[in-house]
Amino acid sequence: MKKEVAPYLARKYADAFVNIFGDELTVDDARVMQATGDFLASKHSALFFLRLPIIKDAVKREVLVHVAYEFKLPTTVHILIDVLLHDKRASLIPSILHAISKLYYKRTDIASFTITSSHALSQEQLDRLVGFLEAWTQRAILYTHAIDPTLIAGIRMQSDTLLWEYSIHRKLAQIQQLFMR
Repeated sequence: MKKEVAPYLARKYADAFVNIFGDELTVDDARVMQATGDFLASKHSALFFLRLPIIKDAVKREVLVHVAYEFKLPTTVHILIDVLLHDKRASLIPSILHAISKLYYKRTDIASFTITSSHALSQEQLDRLVGFLEAWTQRAILYTHAIDPTLIAGIRMQSDTLLWEYSIHRKLAQIQQLFMR
């Protein structure tokens, strides 16, 4: 399959899944699908077996259902697995899970952000940042928190489409750009 076709196909499968099962999905389901998609996308070698025609679909199904069970994905994902195996497109599962979570967030007016700080933040600080994001985006916010010491005393809040950053790292980069002109 051509690389440029894969995102299109993943989105089509995700659209179909959300059209059929979207009312049954919860915020937790969307979070788990996103996390599972991230995990599987990072394990390219683990997904290689899905492309091998010598491995029977029953074995592939058993492995994928086990992954779905371990990550606590909704059981409706088993139907998706069966369809993908039938269509010989099981390797699209990480992209489809990402697309399903994005569609769910869009449908329920939720924005998913990664809040990155140069140091650990208290829950009160995270709550204030989430409040800022909710006011800025006019949407409910789901977030994950990460620490990146290279920010040097700063915060970066990023979604798929939005970025807000205030950090020493960013200020240094702006100063460097001034001298490079």
